[in-house]
Amino acid sequence: MEAELGLSYPTVRSRIDDLLRALRLDEEAQERQSIRDVLSGLEDGAITADEAVARIAQIREGRA
Repeated sequence: MEAELGLSYPTVRSRIDDLLRALRLDEEAQERQSIRDVLSGLEDGAITADEAVARIAQIREGRA
């Protein structure tokens, strides 16, 4: 890959690591937004507390 990009191995590795970190942060942001959506539904009375707990558990299971 370094030959294709014309970069040294440490540079390529560093950029890949940066990309992986950025992708993980995006996943975490999506998870937090999903949980906020569930809590909003709970606050509005659209779902029960038990439903909120179940939905949040499903969201967190998707992370594993």
